[in-house]
Amino acid sequence: MEYKVEYDPTGPTIQRRFVEELMFDNYTLINWFYGRACERVLDASAHQSELYKKDRYVLLLIKKGETRKSNLDCPQCGIRKILYFSTLGNSITGYSGGSEFTCCDDARCKERLRAKAKETATASYALHRISFSVILSFRENHRQKIGGVLREIFEIPKSTPKKKVFDFFFSKP
Repeated sequence: MEYKVEYDPTGPTIQRRFVEELMFDNYTLINWFYGRACERVLDASAHQSELYKKDRYVLLLIKKGETRKSNLDCPQCGIRKILYFSTLGNSITGYSGGSEFTCCDDARCKERLRAKAKETATASYALHRISFSVILSFRENHRQKIGGVLREIFEIPKSTPKKKVFDFFFSKP
């Protein structure tokens, strides 16, 4: 049975920030909390505590974050929805990316994106499946930038109301 979640305008929070916002802005903290939550959920004596409720929420949020789909059309073919984003750069000089450097899963679109990347930059090119966990594959000082790329891909600007961010994660994919 899946844990049911209802919108609560006051929380849950970690370090006074709504956890849905932290998925974009500080996924490292969410991932750390996720590790602690996994340990606590196994502790039956804690199942009635407020912390347990937050743990269950974060576990579900992480799971939902991995299944979110973008509504953007592939800029390479204009037919299918995007599933990948690319980054240009490296861990020393930084990365650039955005919704224009995305594609669907068609091999021709991936090749078009690779060719476009070679035309626009001499930096390293990498293709990533769109998911929140991909943030962890980047160094700490670049993770917020990648979170910003995901905000653009999912059309969730920083000014988005909490209820809309909640609906993004907890509505049906």
